[in-house]
Amino acid sequence: MNASPAYVCCQVLSSTHLEQIRSWWGQLAIQVTGPRISLSERDIPPQTGEIYQLLLSTDLQALLLASPQADNFDYEVRISFEANTIKSFLQGLAVKSLHQPKIEQGYQILNLPLSTNVSSFQNKILVKILSIISSPSAEGGCPRIFSVCQPIEAALSQQIEQERLLNQVITQMRQSLELPVILETVVREAREFLQVDRLLIYQFFPDTGEGKGKITSESRISDQINSVLNLTPEDDCFSYIPQYKEKYRQGLILAVDDVDVNYSSSFCLSEFLRQHQVRSKLIAPIVVQEELWGLLIAHQCGEKRRWLPEEKKFLGQIGEHLAIAIYQAQLYSQVQEQKDIFECRVIERTQELQDTLMAAEAANLCKSEFLNNMSHELLTPLTCIIGLSSTLQKCSAANNFLPPDKQKHYLKVIQDNGNKLLELINDLLNFSQISAGKAVLDIKQFSLKYLCNHVLEIIKTEAEIKEISLILEMKIAEKEHYFYADYDRVQQILLYLLKNALKFTPEQ
Repeated sequence: MNASPAYVCCQVLSSTHLEQIRSWWGQLAIQVTGPRISLSERDIPPQTGEIYQLLLSTDLQALLLASPQADNFDYEVRISFEANTIKSFLQGLAVKSLHQPKIEQGYQILNLPLSTNVSSFQNKILVKILSIISSPSAEGGCPRIFSVCQPIEAALSQQIEQERLLNQVITQMRQSLELPVILETVVREAREFLQVDRLLIYQFFPDTGEGKGKITSESRISDQINSVLNLTPEDDCFSYIPQYKEKYRQGLILAVDDVDVNYSSSFCLSEFLRQHQVRSKLIAPIVVQEELWGLLIAHQCGEKRRWLPEEKKFLGQIGEHLAIAIYQAQLYSQVQEQKDIFECRVIERTQELQDTLMAAEAANLCKSEFLNNMSHELLTPLTCIIGLSSTLQKCSAANNFLPPDKQKHYLKVIQDNGNKLLELINDLLNFSQISAGKAVLDIKQFSLKYLCNHVLEIIKTEAEIKEISLILEMKIAEKEHYFYADYDRVQQILLYLLKNALKFTPEQ
């Protein structure tokens, strides 16, 4: 078979090496996601004695060819990922009409760059295959074929290393839910991987449409690079860029190789970057819940830099994972805030419950004291009534009648204590109704002057016994002494106040 530059790798290998490659190729086919076609000479024998393995999928298309040499112990092994080469090989296969439509109709072989959609594990397998072909121990070379096997192997290895570092950064981000720790980790690890002079996070102020914000995190390669931490640009240097925030929100990754050339039309922005030593910069957005939260910005300060596609992709992936971490940190902060609020509420409710229990205990204590006092108050007149009535009964039974004056006095005492007992019972009933919330006021109009005179008449006798003079002084105008209230309750209040005063006022 004639040499073709479409075969990116070519080497004469032993049958042992070929079997190793075929083994890895089988694992590569297993790892391909989605629909695939995997063919070998066992499925469709070629016209020649070649050994081949073909893999077709939306992720990867690859062809492995091995032609036996004259001694039948060595094979010329070639690998291609190029679409036209694979199509030419398919056309050259002596396949039955049953297979050819299946291949042509089921798959469209795309001329995709190598490993564009290939997983990290598939890349590792490709590296193993290419390393066997490019190994110095291989039996001779293929001078007729242009070979770039080693550069492809190096590119795949670099991509694997980039994915490893990306996973390392993501792992470190997930180790903390504290936003400052996450931001500090990201800027440090990303700066070290990209080998830039300064990497920072510019966070937009919420609820502002002007694009205002400040730099909240920063990592520098050395102290010779000026710090821009907490810097808040005073002027809106981005105003000349139409809808720049919306472009970033939609996923724009901006690579500026020369800031002097790119921002020559904006003196404000050009001067701002010059003051902070920026020669080249790379910007990736941080979009949290479809809102532009901030920007991840890499600065090259010592010299100009041409940003590579994999560097742009890496910073964009960091921005995407950082957005997820920020959202998780915000949720965690909200949960912590709610937790603190609930804890405060639990403490408040516990204190309220304790206060209520203390009030209930105090009320029970007051109620017990009230009942004890009331029992004593009830026993006093009741004992008097029982004693005097018993005396009268005994005298009457013995026909030993007491003098009329003494009988009159005893009956008067019995009547007074009976009234006192009735009054106490009424107080108990009132207390019971108030406690049960069933007390009803009888509101009507009455004369406050008349009420005061009536109360004075009631306690006049008790005051005279203690030789205490009572004087009523009304400071209410003649036409203003009519009052709307419960007559009995107001009278009861005044009587309690005056009786309490008489009780603690010395005689005379």
